[in-house]
Amino acid sequence: MAIFDRLLEFLGLSELSPVESRMRRVSEPPVTDPVTQFMLEEYRNIANTHDRLREIISRLFNYFLILSAVPFTVAGVVFGRDPQTTFDLFDAPDSIYALSLVVGVGHLFLALASIDARLGQYRYARTVNLIRSYFANRDQRLVPFLYLPTTEEAPRWEDLGFVGTQVLFMVVVGVLFVAYSAYGLIEDLPWRIVSPIIIGSAYLLFYWAQRRRLIERYQRRSDLERPKQPPAKGPG
Repeated sequence: MAIFDRLLEFLGLSELSPVESRMRRVSEPPVTDPVTQFMLEEYRNIANTHDRLREIISRLFNYFLILSAVPFTVAGVVFGRDPQTTFDLFDAPDSIYALSLVVGVGHLFLALASIDARLGQYRYARTVNLIRSYFANRDQRLVPFLYLPTTEEAPRWEDLGFVGTQVLFMVVVGVLFVAYSAYGLIEDLPWRIVSPIIIGSAYLLFYWAQRRRLIERYQRRSDLERPKQPPAKGPG
């Protein structure tokens, strides 16, 4: 009973107030089962890691916003010194076009890093699901309280949730930057129109290939790390 109440309190499902919980902990013997202690400690560590990865994803998106503003900030500083000089977006110096290319490539790597962090979250979330499954199998009274999954098949690797929308936005902006740089750096008229389309398409293909590679890598890692069931003993 003590283990069950302690677990409900840890999961935030206890009906007791914090003061009552502390008073009960004083009067109750500590959890001495080494397996339960290990699983609870593992749950805490994984939950903390999951939260840190969420902070990393938010930080990467902030870096994306800062990086997107760099070419405009540089153009504003360079052309803002002389009030007689006007800045034409489609007739800018080559340095602005080159900087836009660097920014677009940077967006691509930030997008892929966000996907990798999200998949890392899913890896730890699946581990937490198995820990929930362990306690649910050990004590069926927990089952009505476990609204979150208890299977390692959730969440799905391909479903990135809100991070998928963020990454898509980052990639689209990155395509615009590299297409803009191709338009400015190539002066021949036929290629000046065609090259942004070619480079933008190559950018998208590289992104989708790397996204697929990341997902498959995590899927393979999950298959390799899945606990192996001991072989059934034969008769005799």
